[in-house]
Amino acid sequence: MLNETIFQLTRPGRGGPVGIAEARAIVEAFARSVRVIAVDLEACLNAYRVVEEHSLSTWDALIWAAAKRAECRVLYSEDFQHGRELEGVVFHNPFLELD
Repeated sequence: MLNETIFQLTRPGRGGPVGIAEARAIVEAFARSVRVIAVDLEACLNAYRVVEEHSLSTWDALIWAAAKRAECRVLYSEDFQHGRELEGVVFHNPFLELD
């Protein structure tokens, strides 16, 4: 999630771009206020399994693997199929509520 935040903040046309220094400051402040889950070998292997079994992209599967490791029951993202449950994690698109 931290990498995705940096990517989106510095990407033209998606609310950005902001400079890398500002994006880094935002991410560092955020990271100090939440529990950060490392994406290690175990998470990667779990993600690759999910890519094969459930056709998620590798990047989305890594986000899912971190959420699962953190024992999250809901993963908020616009990139997953809203309402889908995968091994105890339910995907929720918060932007659907804005319509």
